[in-house]
Amino acid sequence: MVADGDLRELILNARALLARIQRLSDDHWHVLDATCRAMDDGAWVGPAARRFGAAVHSARAELRGQLAKAVHSAQRRLAALPKGP
Repeated sequence: MVADGDLRELILNARALLARIQRLSDDHWHVLDATCRAMDDGAWVGPAARRFGAAVHSARAELRGQLAKAVHSAQRRLAALPKGP
């Protein structure tokens, strides 16, 4: 059994962690947008450019997926904590 003070501290820490994860997600969600936009606008052309463009679009999708996964995981963990007294 968790003492009330310990539970409150755990919940506060989990909320702070969720807020930090959300902030990092918000800060990095669009980090590859400018590169993707430049590639879409023909900043570099040719076979290597097409490969790079595909890779950077894939990396952006992966980044966004992992950021969303981290936020949702933290939200689920916070929601799973016992509700205080």
